[in-house]
Amino acid sequence: MNLRIATYAAMLGVCATFVLRTAATFSAQLFTSPAVAQVGVWTHLFGTATMVWFFLAFLLDLTGPERPTLRRAAATAAAGAAIALLVPLQTVLRISDVAPFSAFVRSPWLEPIAPLIATVAILIFFAVYRRELVRAEDAQLRRAATAANWAYALFTVLNLCVLALYTSSGELRWLTQMGPAVAWITLPLVAAGFAAVLHFFVTLLRHLVRR
Repeated sequence: MNLRIATYAAMLGVCATFVLRTAATFSAQLFTSPAVAQVGVWTHLFGTATMVWFFLAFLLDLTGPERPTLRRAAATAAAGAAIALLVPLQTVLRISDVAPFSAFVRSPWLEPIAPLIATVAILIFFAVYRRELVRAEDAQLRRAATAANWAYALFTVLNLCVLALYTSSGELRWLTQMGPAVAWITLPLVAAGFAAVLHFFVTLLRHLVRR
């Protein structure tokens, strides 16, 4: 797998996911249209799939037997992103009238739990990767990985809140969809997190070009 192409794809996926999340925050009624809802589902599927691709490419291109800890962290992140991929896949199967192959995929708990598993797995990856960047020439990439690490720590906390709310009320809503007051607090934090992740991908691309 070509890591540079996978990184470009992941950048597109991050941007698409942020646009989708922002649109859902300010124009929830927009997704009542079947056509728009399907575009949203496929956008979500694309954004999540690019993350799986990125971590698999990273695993194959930048890790090896000499870096077992990073290799395990990249594999963990790829597995976590693949679990998150089940959420839009579940919706695609539902709207396509295809019977899911597993009771787990049919479970209503999949949507609140899968993103949490993914963010924890990716958080572990960034925590490990930034510790691996010890050379002086890796300082800029280390700072970008640290920022992305903090971003996924934030995403993990937000996903824990979503899961807690779902457990208590049975209603699945992202924090950015819980009224203007909550949205205006959480959306800037989410935007900063997405910007940090995007900055990491840009910095990694520059690092790959210099290799």
